[in-house]
Amino acid sequence: MNKKFLVFLLTLFLSLLIVGCGSKATIKLSQSEIKMYVGEMYDIYPVVTGVEGNDAVKYEAEDPTIVSLDDNIITALSVGETNVIASLKDYPEQKAILKVVVEEEPQIIVTGSNVYIGCETQFSAQVIGIEGTVEWSSDNETVATVDQNGVVTGKQLGGAAI
Repeated sequence: MNKKFLVFLLTLFLSLLIVGCGSKATIKLSQSEIKMYVGEMYDIYPVVTGVEGNDAVKYEAEDPTIVSLDDNIITALSVGETNVIASLKDYPEQKAILKVVVEEEPQIIVTGSNVYIGCETQFSAQVIGIEGTVEWSSDNETVATVDQNGVVTGKQLGGAAI
């Protein structure tokens, strides 16, 4: 009887050991948050363990008006924030979340007109999507100079980028 009990315990122990050693499927992302500009694309490359095959991962955007998904490729559609959820198809409780912040791409729009020798012309700059000040410069100061307020003075015939 003692021998049967030991055999039973050994069998139970080995059964638990075998069950406990099974691989658990997991999914992880290298980043928890990304910033994108409207129109930009980003590839998600999750680290998946315990599951075989390229089609093991399912992707979903919480707000499809902000980003679209084509398998693992995110495309930023409009300004805002949303989460992209990568989950394992066979283990939907295993998921990784990527916060996506979409912003408008910064722009500087410079307006001005032709500059004549010996004359001053006021240029202006509109800054969109970023904070800061405009620093004016001329790439050819022998042709035209510009002061800190955007006033361009023509010096001689030629071309200059302001």
